[in-house]
Amino acid sequence: MKIDLNNHDRLWFPGLAELLVSRHDATAPGSSDHQRIDLRESTQERSDSSPRITARWQLGQRLVAIEYPQRETALRFSGLSFATIDPQSALDQLENAADVLGTVDGLLNTLGLLVKTVHLLEAPIGFDVSHSDPELPFSICISLPQRGEADAVPRLAEAILHESMHLQLSMIEREVPLIAEDLECAYSPWKHEVRPISGLLHGLYVFAVIHQVCERWVEPQAEGIRYCHKRRAEIEREVTTLPERPRGLSSIGSDLWRRCRHSVLSSIQ
Repeated sequence: MKIDLNNHDRLWFPGLAELLVSRHDATAPGSSDHQRIDLRESTQERSDSSPRITARWQLGQRLVAIEYPQRETALRFSGLSFATIDPQSALDQLENAADVLGTVDGLLNTLGLLVKTVHLLEAPIGFDVSHSDPELPFSICISLPQRGEADAVPRLAEAILHESMHLQLSMIEREVPLIAEDLECAYSPWKHEVRPISGLLHGLYVFAVIHQVCERWVEPQAEGIRYCHKRRAEIEREVTTLPERPRGLSSIGSDLWRRCRHSVLSSIQ
């Protein structure tokens, strides 16, 4: 499949997710089917043979399952604490986040194609935890802010967008080479340590999308506007620390790097 990452000014590439998902479904049938665990059972009684979805969430034109992961998945991500949150409470918060993301033209349909399952995580008050893995396609793990926390809705919206874009870039990587030599490393302003260039490209891409979306989404509340300005400024400071042309990227990867970096830094006055 031929992919042109330069044919759209929006970094989440409207229309590309549909092609990527179609390609994935054609080459790996059944790979996105996950067994589910009944939240009404105790931890000891949960059975992978008795799948149950706790709720369904409308994301764009698709319904996303909110569910507890199967035992194998939970054990694989033993560093994450999966939450048994009331499904209706979770659904209300997710719908509020989708309303914010839905103010950006075409974004929700992209996210709805990329995300088929949401696993909920525990997180301390005031902190957000999220995770995705290319080996667990179409699934994201996110925490929900406590009700009444500052910036709860835009924080959750950002987490959904963040992990969805990781999934999309992983799918892009299966179709086009982005890395020429992954032994190359550089300092990550997000991990605060030296990281492989592949991880830095993922970080730059995801945060460049967030930076662009924060400029475009319509947030009527003053709190939400302040959050968008704050996050854009933070991302701009972080991206200024990245090299202009790192080694280790393919020509396509280099083009994507330069485009994302320029998208963020061109807004600095």
